[in-house]
Amino acid sequence: MQDDQTLKAICYQRGSLSILDQLKLPDESSYIPINSVDDAWKAIHTMSIRGAPAIAVCGVLSLAIELNNSRSKFDSISSVQQFVTAELNYLLTARPTAVNLTDAAKTIIDYLIPLSNKHGNVSSYIDELLVFMEQFLERDLADNRSIGRYGAEAICQNNTNHKKLNVLTHCNTGSLATVGFGTALGVIRQLAVNDALQLVYFTETRPYNQGSRLTAYELLHDRIPHTLICDSMAGFLMQKEPIHAVIVGADRITANGDTANKIGTYQLAILAKHHHIPFYVAAPTTSIDLTKQTGNEIVIEQRPSREMTSIKGINIAAEGVQVWNPAFDITPAHLITGIITEHGVFKPDELEEKLLSLKEVQTMTNLIQEGSKVILYLGYNNLHVIKAKVNEVYQTKFGALKHNDLIGKEFGSKIICTKGYVHALSVIPELWTLALPHRTQILYMADISLILLELDIKPGSIVIEAGTGSGSLSHSIIRSLRPNGHLYTFEFHELRSNLARNEFEEHDLSQFVTVQHRDVLSNGFEHENIADAVFLDLPAPWNAIEHVMKVLKKTGGRLCTFSPCIEQVQRTCQRLHMNNFEEINTVECLRRIHEFRYQHRSKIRFTADQNQEEIIDRKSNKREPDDDDGNEEEETTTNKKLKNDSETTTKRQPQETESTLTAIGPLVMPGHTGYLTFAYIKQE
Repeated sequence: MQDDQTLKAICYQRGSLSILDQLKLPDESSYIPINSVDDAWKAIHTMSIRGAPAIAVCGVLSLAIELNNSRSKFDSISSVQQFVTAELNYLLTARPTAVNLTDAAKTIIDYLIPLSNKHGNVSSYIDELLVFMEQFLERDLADNRSIGRYGAEAICQNNTNHKKLNVLTHCNTGSLATVGFGTALGVIRQLAVNDALQLVYFTETRPYNQGSRLTAYELLHDRIPHTLICDSMAGFLMQKEPIHAVIVGADRITANGDTANKIGTYQLAILAKHHHIPFYVAAPTTSIDLTKQTGNEIVIEQRPSREMTSIKGINIAAEGVQVWNPAFDITPAHLITGIITEHGVFKPDELEEKLLSLKEVQTMTNLIQEGSKVILYLGYNNLHVIKAKVNEVYQTKFGALKHNDLIGKEFGSKIICTKGYVHALSVIPELWTLALPHRTQILYMADISLILLELDIKPGSIVIEAGTGSGSLSHSIIRSLRPNGHLYTFEFHELRSNLARNEFEEHDLSQFVTVQHRDVLSNGFEHENIADAVFLDLPAPWNAIEHVMKVLKKTGGRLCTFSPCIEQVQRTCQRLHMNNFEEINTVECLRRIHEFRYQHRSKIRFTADQNQEEIIDRKSNKREPDDDDGNEEEETTTNKKLKNDSETTTKRQPQETESTLTAIGPLVMPGHTGYLTFAYIKQE
């Protein structure tokens, strides 16, 4: 292993871009400067840079470089838009199969017009467009780390009988194929970090040998235990050695889950199916193309025959042999166990529904539309909730607010009223908790944060809530578990459950929550073995513990109860102990608000001269009897005052002041408190 080994495929700073020349790896680590879109097109086409995510980022940043370095030639925003659109379309011709660059190009083109509405100046327009393009770099790295976490968790959950796993991968899907960490290789890295990896097998990946050249390079760099095999050895390996999962990347995934990836992936999927080995595809959602329903619609790139018949310019095949050299193949969805994304792991048959739901959440316009729920911020602890309607008027302490002035504005905008202004904010759990029109609970945001943390609620979690109440906690739970999780919330009061259901619909959250009017203390939860976590806000939570055990997954789960009285906590904990719950602990809910203010006071002097001067000044201000023998005429009171004032003016200097930021504790303590009790049970 060379000392100069690097896994940084892309080096970028404003005005400068270079890429690691992967054609020279593993023998040489050298970078190619990218000064234009033409340079990027050539690097992508010749595979000096490869991997769908890396190709997309390289293409976008090459455009940023050219746009920044030639900004003086643009005389209007429309000329910038025309240039950007044309260059992106040109980049798309470099390699046709991967969808990530297509997705990035569409995202940028869709941003051009809204951005022009914010900027009338060409220079500021270009500056913000550059910032937008540069975000693709950091976003890819963040997505890859999320893919690694979700993938490692899913694979370990699917192999509970093995402490350490053997996995097989194909091609190169690591840092060299992305901005960093990787997709399928990122999952393997995370398994190694979690001490859950025994050995990774990887194929050489003919004909371009991305496995033996690039994946080997990365595994050696990270000191991950590994074994290289020929592509044709995979079946015999599965027959002879325990392989617990196959993990591959993807260049394009269609709506039904069919996956285009490096040639040889399809045969690995067939072999895995035959040997009952889970087969996972790891890719960011930018690799998913919902415009294509099946793999039959994907254009498969054909590579030059010399890439198969020669290695580094040396022929390895008979001269004149006929060659068929597709770069990719299509793996049907029915062979795929799960598709690992930055938002969770999806089954192929649920991919389109989940992704559409996710895109709906992500692309929810930041503009206020007719029917949008808006929180008006009028000042500290003064929030009003309204629904935007055409031609409606809402009266505030700052005068009349016309709804027509709201519609079309961005959330967060300052809205002018007849006597002042307000801010129009979107509905988020924190603000909704403060603005609740039917407050029934005393859970504060700090308590809600603790609940979400202790219950380990994350995307994909299935959560049961008994006691919907105001829906405040429900909103926070939904934000944590979406896009592929679900909340089942139960409320004893029918009116309250109907109110909550309507609010979830108005806030576009219905797809993530099911509201039921039900007495769970008497009738249970209706479901069995589905929940990762349960929250109880009931008058007698101890009577629901048996129902909780039925609704939690067979592997177990977490529970939190909220009780206003310590006697309720005692009875609940007793029942939890009887039913073998572990890690039982209780936290008191008590909110204390501290205010910070600047206080101004005279500056303290510390030197002896300064203190002596202070004493003299104070003495001169005292009215003392006259020491004269009385022969002189006695001064009048007015004359004495004038004299003293004059002397004081000459002796005293203006006193300096200093400001101190001081914490002021709560003047009124809450008259009511509550208790959160947490527990965990492992049932199997």
